[in-house]
Amino acid sequence: MRIWFQLGLHLILAVMFSVSVLTAQLNAQETRPTSLDIVPQGAAFYWASMNHQAQYEAIVDSNAYARLMDTPVAKKMRRAYRKGRRRGDWDQFGRNPFREYLEGYSQTIGSAQGKIVLPFVKQIFGNEVFVYADDDWNTATDAVGRAYARVFEEVLKGTDPAEMEPEEIRRILRLVADELKDANTPTIVMGTVLDEPKQIKGLLQMAEDGIDQMIGRMPPEMDALEDAYDVIEDDESYLITFEFTADLIPWDMLAGDPGFAFAEFTDEIQALIENKSVALTFGIKNQYLLLSVGPSADHIVSLGKGPLLIDHEKLAPLKQTVAPTSLTSVSYASDAFMKRNSNLDGLIDYATTMLELGMRSGGGQPGIDDLLGDLRTDSAELKSDLRSVVPAPGAILSFSFMNSEGLESFKYNWSENKHLDDSKPLTVLQHVGARPALVVAARDKGSAEQYELLAKWCRKIVGYLDTYVPRFIEDENDAALFEDLMSDLTPVLEKLDTATSENLMPAIANSQFALLVDFAVEKPSWHAEMPESEHPLPLPALAMVVQVNDADKIKRAGSLYFESAKEILEIIRALPDAEIPEEFQIPDPQFRQVAGGEMFYYPIPSEAGLPSSLIPHVLLGNDWLVLSYSTDQSQWLMNATSPEFLGPLSDTGRPLMAAAYYDNVETMDAVFNWAKYAHQLAREEGHSIALNNEAESDGLDFSEDELIESAHAVFDLLKCFRAYSSASYMKDGAQVTHAQCIFRDISEE
Repeated sequence: MRIWFQLGLHLILAVMFSVSVLTAQLNAQETRPTSLDIVPQGAAFYWASMNHQAQYEAIVDSNAYARLMDTPVAKKMRRAYRKGRRRGDWDQFGRNPFREYLEGYSQTIGSAQGKIVLPFVKQIFGNEVFVYADDDWNTATDAVGRAYARVFEEVLKGTDPAEMEPEEIRRILRLVADELKDANTPTIVMGTVLDEPKQIKGLLQMAEDGIDQMIGRMPPEMDALEDAYDVIEDDESYLITFEFTADLIPWDMLAGDPGFAFAEFTDEIQALIENKSVALTFGIKNQYLLLSVGPSADHIVSLGKGPLLIDHEKLAPLKQTVAPTSLTSVSYASDAFMKRNSNLDGLIDYATTMLELGMRSGGGQPGIDDLLGDLRTDSAELKSDLRSVVPAPGAILSFSFMNSEGLESFKYNWSENKHLDDSKPLTVLQHVGARPALVVAARDKGSAEQYELLAKWCRKIVGYLDTYVPRFIEDENDAALFEDLMSDLTPVLEKLDTATSENLMPAIANSQFALLVDFAVEKPSWHAEMPESEHPLPLPALAMVVQVNDADKIKRAGSLYFESAKEILEIIRALPDAEIPEEFQIPDPQFRQVAGGEMFYYPIPSEAGLPSSLIPHVLLGNDWLVLSYSTDQSQWLMNATSPEFLGPLSDTGRPLMAAAYYDNVETMDAVFNWAKYAHQLAREEGHSIALNNEAESDGLDFSEDELIESAHAVFDLLKCFRAYSSASYMKDGAQVTHAQCIFRDISEE
């Protein structure tokens, strides 16, 4: 326990020390262009992480960070670093995790080479990193998917790819070429935003000299590489590019090369990539460092000169909310991209094909053709059914930015909303306690329909088992046993279906639910053999709260579930070789009336040593149902309260379809109480958390008081992150999630 406490604390402080050394090397943030100034409007997807330096400075300029840097541990680390560097002797500190960290830092970031490289790393990654792909990404992935399906169809015909005749391989290559003929090479661009592009240009010029020398030494048969190589330089750009086309490939040489595995298929391969080109481009354009793959370098040369993504209608919420220079992140996926990557029909076809391939590879069992025919028919029906419950995909935009309280974000999802209802306030938030550490809540609007679809396909699966499994069982006795088992199970499964469709689903249809964790229940000890704590110890209590339309139907469903479980147990017990003793039974839950409703529970034996309030149970009231293992918690949750949420969830009276909240202060306080308890146990057992190295230098020795003071500073810094708050609702056809990470600095002392 002592070792883990020390190492955890040391790791946090080591990271903070690293950050403090780098602080002096960062310049003040300046207004600079962003990738939104150049990304074209036809992008299939786009992602950017921005304003790294401003986010970094918000941490290192805080009072909490200053307090941490002023702790005895931080001061000693800085002194030890200077002493170790001056003397070049790190052994003076003995075997110490801090010594190893400081020595490693000195030999990398703190070394002469590190001081040369670090400014370039800061220059390249200190501001913004981004990536995007154009719309050809969608057409190319579609074409590749179709080509893969064609190849798969051929494999399904029963020919082993390893045993195919050359003419068969040529035919398949021609099929693939036919699918890919209209697909263009997609453009993918990765980049960063620079403060001083001239510094990077100097490195690129050195790279150009090296490439020239390398190409000059190549044999004549590699002249094609020289033809592919080019440098584009003008007032805006300095780009190194390699553009490869089919014409540059020495086909005659490959066809006559016995070492080339596909030498006899060069004609088909040539047709496969005919009229295709691939260009790799690296360089700078204005203040952007870019690496791209595309059909040519033209897209880099013309960046920023056509319609821009920032002017797309789907990015209007971003423009209306925040200036691009204030952003910390942006991500966007077009409607076409989302539909291509949410291909439900293709996924079902693939699963059916794989299943068919697996079955045929196992030999010709009786009835296999009938089974495969039914699967193909049902797969078409499954597609239709799933379309009725799976939302149609749409474009997605999310962005975040810094404000006076931390990081604020919005996510706009234009996918179809089939499952969540934002017509009313989430009153379930009045039943999550006064201060939950974590809560996720929503209002459902389609659970009954979803269950009916699930039940339908469960019945189909049972039908498949009942019809086909006996045909594939070679032993007649085993086949008869399976038929008897299915005959016994069928009425039980029907009872479960009835319990759910006629009782449970109507009882919770279109209702609200919340999952939560809180630390409201505290005790000095949570086990009979656990020494009492000097401070109350909070228990992380997990609970689920569900709105109930009809409490009697809930009880009826529960009764049927228990009956079914008992019947299934007896069916299994009756199987040959089933060694389940008669005394093993499923007991009925105990019941008692409490404030707030009826409690159904299983008591935990007193021999377990746990408090009597810790029992798994369900508390059922007229309007709410709570599942928990803390009776104190569940009875509190039955009573309406008004939690004080921060951020977007501060107004719980407005209509919402979903919400989430995380209280980091509550969590850190709980963790700190348990950390103090661990220290108490160590102290009572005569152990010390002090770090004494018995080395030549005591520069990295830390007393208990020094470590405790530093631990307080670490927790104060961590608690500057106060909470995460989000609220989801519909707006102009989009599902909107407004979220905020709330930070508050400690006061100056």
